[in-house]
Parts: sequence; structure tokens; C-alpha cells
Amino acid sequence: MRAIEAGYEAISFLIERKYLETDGAAIMAKCPDVPIYSSELDVMTNLTGYNLIKGVLGLFKRKPLPSPEEIVKNARRIAVLENVTNPTNVGAIMRSAAALHMDAVLLTPSCADPLYRRSIRVGVGTMFQVPWTYIGYVPSPAVKKAMRVMD
Repeated sequence: MRAIEAGYEAISFLIERKYLETDGAAIMAKCPDVPIYSSELDVMTNLTGYNLIKGVLGLFKRKPLPSPEEIVKNARRIAVLENVTNPTNVGAIMRSAAALHMDAVLLTPSCADPLYRRSIRVGVGTMFQVPWTYIGYVPSPAVKKAMRVMD
């Protein structure tokens, strides 16, 4: 839900059947035109390869990264992550940044992606609340092409 509230565009959802009337209903109300697929938990686990699913999986388009200048323009409290390559640690730091009311988080290019599944799970979605971007990041031609495809 935090990704939706942060303005990320949903592509589709996979929801455990028992959540269609609860979490699924809230998502359907916020994203009425987005396809929603449902199944039993064992099918979801076999499809995704993960046994840690909590009933709802969402596929979203990435937003373009803001510039570091844009992120720090009015920021007073900034966390800088340098070479934090473990997604679990990035998620924990993003969660801590939100708890400490950081205005921005800057990551060096070698840091793990805050939007990686494990980062999001450990960070309980706080990367959708705290403004963040990479510093010193120059996307490769392949990444630039992928970003154009997503637009």
C-alpha cells in the first residue's frame, strides 16, 4: 500500500485468495483498473519461489530517480550510505532513516537497490516514504534503455 500512496504506478497484483475481501479490497479500491490475480498460498509460493509471502505481491513501474540536488534542496538531516551492498542492511537503514525523521537518503552506486524485494520487506516499505537517490550514478546504456521502455 505504501508504494501506491507514494505514487508508484501499479501494473498488477497477485493476492492470496483469502485476502481478496480485506487487503485485496483496499487495493482494488485504490487501483480499480489494475489486473488482480488470486490463488491459494501454495500456488503463490510455487510461482514465486518464496515461502515468505504475506498474501499480496505487487508489480510496479519504477519512478525516475530524482537528482541529488533535488533531494537535498530543503533537507536538513541526510543519511549517506556508502557501499552498503547487502539488501537487508539497506532495508534496515531505510527503516531507521524513517524512524529518525531523515529528510533524505543518498546512496553510492555500489549500494544495494532500496527497491529490491528483500530491502522493501526489511524496510517495511519506508523507502516509499523517505526521499532517496543515488549520488555519482551514471546509468549504463542498458539501464537507460530499460528506463525508456518502462516510461
